[in-house]
Amino acid sequence: MYKVVAHRGFSDRYPENTRPALESAVELGVDMIELDVRLCQDGLVVFHDKKLDMKTNDQGRPEEKTVEHLLSLDNGSWFDPAFAGERMLTFEEAAEIIGNKTLLNIHLKSGDHNEELVAQTIEVMDRYNLNETAFIASDPTILEIVRSTRPDITRCLIEPVRSDPKSGMKRLDHAMELGCRYIQPLRRTVTPQFVEKAHANNIELVVYYANTRPHMHLLINHQVDYILTDRADLLLQVLREYEERANSAS
Repeated sequence: MYKVVAHRGFSDRYPENTRPALESAVELGVDMIELDVRLCQDGLVVFHDKKLDMKTNDQGRPEEKTVEHLLSLDNGSWFDPAFAGERMLTFEEAAEIIGNKTLLNIHLKSGDHNEELVAQTIEVMDRYNLNETAFIASDPTILEIVRSTRPDITRCLIEPVRSDPKSGMKRLDHAMELGCRYIQPLRRTVTPQFVEKAHANNIELVVYYANTRPHMHLLINHQVDYILTDRADLLLQVLREYEERANSAS
């Protein structure tokens, strides 16, 4: 059965990557939660953007700041004034919220200190016993570090947003070379041939993304494994409708 991935938590309803977004995704009963992890001066925070400007009341890059400073910022008003004062999470806090309740897709955001980023991430994964339910998703540079230091950690190759969809098969080959269990391609890259080759090589597809019914139907018809969405509630409803039709037809 197709599986639901809450992209940055339940990000259609709450500010992405925040406590309410993650907690509500768990409550919805999604199959997987995806979140973004960045290295700052003295730890790991859950935040997507390279710069703080758009989604906080500060400027600059997260890696230039301390955890204490980043946790003092307003990370909710950009989404809606009702969430004014909602703060960032440390990766440890996110690990506590999600635990082993669902699969966890940890998107590591590459930077100037990738070895330290990987080392701190794996330390948290070990401490919170996440190795059976979580995996690291990133670019080839990060995944090579993971493979060389901790080959037991499950890996996922992410297709860059601005990549050429014609290069999808080459990227799939690269995922195989990196020993990945998952690949996260863009929706436009996914074809029946792409899905067939991935499955023939025991690679599961975590496809980015589907926020509308037509896009959800498209990926379901392509028989992908996991669908990333901001609208986890809608995708769960669409999948229930598929199941009901299948049951009524049998």
